[in-house]
Parts: sequence; structure tokens; C-alpha cells
Amino acid sequence: MEIVPLTKVSVKIKGKRASLIIDPDNTLRSKNEADAVVLLNRKNEFDTTKIEGFRAILQGPGEYEVGGIKISGTKAGKHLVYRLHIDTISVAITNISAIDSAKDLLTDYQVLIFYTDANVDPSAIATLEPNVVIVYGEQAKEMLGKNDAASISKFSATREKLPEKMEMILLSV
Repeated sequence: MEIVPLTKVSVKIKGKRASLIIDPDNTLRSKNEADAVVLLNRKNEFDTTKIEGFRAILQGPGEYEVGGIKISGTKAGKHLVYRLHIDTISVAITNISAIDSAKDLLTDYQVLIFYTDANVDPSAIATLEPNVVIVYGEQAKEMLGKNDAASISKFSATREKLPEKMEMILLSV
């Protein structure tokens, strides 16, 4: 599995057989290939000509499967939480402001991905006990700047190579 930021608000999650773009926006500079577009915060505000090959736009609660990636969208308060099973890794993605309302939905995941739409105490994340926490977005550097978070432009992992102790990663363009 590979996770790369495309813009300050959008990431691409790529597995062995399929890929997803989360929240594409109109600042995408080049064309990107994806099997599906997942809307976490956006409401159809993207240029479809910048995304090639997508077969589905996922926007809201429901059970989905795209190219072998199982996706479950659930509402948690006013937020959406998408839970994915990709390349034998369990992943959840949501807004960081959803931590309180989505705590029950975010346990037992190896990788948690948060769009930083607010400042949250990183200790709230630690209670969820994932192997890896990835944060991205305009407030990510501000939130994690003083902690031991590695800043990288691409995260790659296999289930066997996930760290045993929680690792926090700042994903930046």
C-alpha cells in the first residue's frame, strides 16, 4: 500500500490492484489515475478531467468494493469515516475533528489517516493504538510540528513491515 499527497487537501491511496483518490480538488496539477474517488469533505468540487479511469464516486455511508478494496463509509456525528481493507492492511480515514464522535469506529485499525481540519491533542490519537497515524492538510504541520512526527512525501507499507510501536507521520506535498 502506498499513500501520497496530491494537494494540501487530497491524498491518493494505492494498493496492488486498485487506487483511490480522497477529496480531489481543482488544484490538481496533473492527471492522476484512480479506480474511485472518495469524497470525505468535498461535494463534487473537482475537475473530472484530471482523474483518469475512475469508475465510482463514493460520497457517504455505505458498503463499497472497488478493485478488491473493501470500503465501509459510516457517519459519526457530522463527519464521515471511511474504513478500508487494502492489501491485508486495515485503514481508517476521517477528519481529525471526528476523533471524539468516531472513537468506537477507529479502534482496531493498523493505519489511521486524518485530514487536519482542527487542532487536536496528539494524546487523543494515541489512545486508539494504531501502528501508524498519518496526518495531512493545511494544519498538519502546526499540529504535529513540536512532536516526533516524520515529515514525508510518500508512505509505503506492507502488513509485515508495519511498526510495532505507534508511529506518527506528517504527509506533506
